[in-house]
Amino acid sequence: MSMRKQQIEERANGCCEYYLCPADFCPDPFSIEHIQPLVKEGSENLDNLAFSCQGCNNRKYVFTEAIDPVSGKIVPLYHPRKDDW
Repeated sequence: MSMRKQQIEERANGCCEYYLCPADFCPDPFSIEHIQPLVKEGSENLDNLAFSCQGCNNRKYVFTEAIDPVSGKIVPLYHPRKDDW
């Protein structure tokens, strides 16, 4: 494991930073995900990288906002560095 990935996994306490599921309980490997995607001017800075299960990583893809099903408004997606669970 690279030192960078190890730092990110340790910061996340071995859990998906979006779903809070421990990596030990997931059948798929976790990955390092860009909170602000590179295609939307995100960076490789550690603050922009999150430890993520494949389900969250695949579902989020390059999106940073979605339509709230209750209000119908476009809202930002959960940001693991700024939002509380």
